[in-house]
Amino acid sequence: MKSNIRKFDKAIENFFPESGIWYSNCFLTAQEVDRSNLPCHLRNNLWMSRLMKSENHWILVRDTTIKEYLDGSELFSNLRHDYELRIVEWQTKHQLNDGEGWIVSDQYGGDFYMFHQDADKGFRLGIKQTLEAINMDKEVIEEGIEKNRDLWFDKYINIAFRNIYAPVFLSWSGDRSTPKKELKDAWTRVRKYDYYQEHKESVDKYGTILPEMKMTFDEVTMLRYYIEMEGAKRIEEIDRRKKEREAKSFARIKEE
Repeated sequence: MKSNIRKFDKAIENFFPESGIWYSNCFLTAQEVDRSNLPCHLRNNLWMSRLMKSENHWILVRDTTIKEYLDGSELFSNLRHDYELRIVEWQTKHQLNDGEGWIVSDQYGGDFYMFHQDADKGFRLGIKQTLEAINMDKEVIEEGIEKNRDLWFDKYINIAFRNIYAPVFLSWSGDRSTPKKELKDAWTRVRKYDYYQEHKESVDKYGTILPEMKMTFDEVTMLRYYIEMEGAKRIEEIDRRKKEREAKSFARIKEE
């Protein structure tokens, strides 16, 4: 058995890909023992043992012998974990680069999530639901999301704010009005606080706890009140500008 362990250790050192890229065949959880299906079987040690056996031409070694090794190998567990995190990182960057083929919840606008007031929530959920759909471990998904939070968090919080208080139709119409900086600052701080409340366990385990996430109840209450007051004024302004734009368009149609 010791000779087998040395052999297995050597094989596993270069077993996992350097890239976290995966392909749509994993949505089918294809059972064929082929490297292209590796990302969707990472926690199935019997399937993994068959792939190792096939790739290394271990004709005389039983699947169960390899599986026994995988079940107890700290080296295998660590290397697999690192690879899983590469997959989460790749998925995050894929979505950031407008990649296709990921799950976008209708709850956050579906294909139009980028224009939704909760675009940040839709983006995060997209990573989670997509990788869960290919049988990735739920805990390692959460770990990867938090460890890669700096890639997407601020960007999508800004997008969500813009969709509420600076909707795209304003810029399309040439309107250059912008919400107050104070409103954006307050809203962003509360958004980060709320994120922590929703994902506290994952942030505590794997992420960075930002100062905004540790605000007191009184601080958050005051900011929410300010957002409610100033936000209402901004929404009222947006509605007025929208009506003005529609009136001008209607007048042009009548003239034509």
